[in-house]
Amino acid sequence: YQTGFIGLLYPQLEDSNYQGFRLPPLMASSPLALLSGGAALIRSLFIRQTIGEVYLLPALPPEFHCGRMVDVNTAGIGKFDIEWTKKTIRRIIVRPESDVAFKLHLQSHVKTYLLRTHEKLHGITKSNDDEICLKGGITYLLDNFKK
Repeated sequence: YQTGFIGLLYPQLEDSNYQGFRLPPLMASSPLALLSGGAALIRSLFIRQTIGEVYLLPALPPEFHCGRMVDVNTAGIGKFDIEWTKKTIRRIIVRPESDVAFKLHLQSHVKTYLLRTHEKLHGITKSNDDEICLKGGITYLLDNFKK
C-alpha cells in the first residue's frame, strides 16, 4: 500500500518515494489495475466462488463482526445479499439468473439452515456444504442457521 498508492487511493506503478519496495510487474499499463485487484482481494474475504461452489464469509476479518453486502454478483449463479452478526451468517437472499445447482459452503460452525421462497413458508432444512438446486426468477431466503 505504501508503495502502490500516493495519498489516500491514488495508484502508481513505481516507488516514487524511494522506500526500497519492489512492485511486481503489472500486465496493465494503467495504475488503476491496482484498484481493481485490491477490490477483488477485499471481496474474497466475504465471498469466494469456484466452479460449482460458493464460499460465504471464508476469511471474515475481526473488524467486520457484523455487516451486510447487497447485490453481490456471482458468475453463472446470480445475485446474493448476505447479512451477518456476531461473526455468524444471519440471512442470505439469492436471486438466481437461471436454473442452477451449486455447493454452498458456510462457516464451519454452521451445521444446518432453512431454504425457502418466502418468510412465512416452512422451507427445507439443508446441511452445510450441501448442493442446492435453485430455479431462475425465484428469490430464495436462507436463514435460521443452527450450530
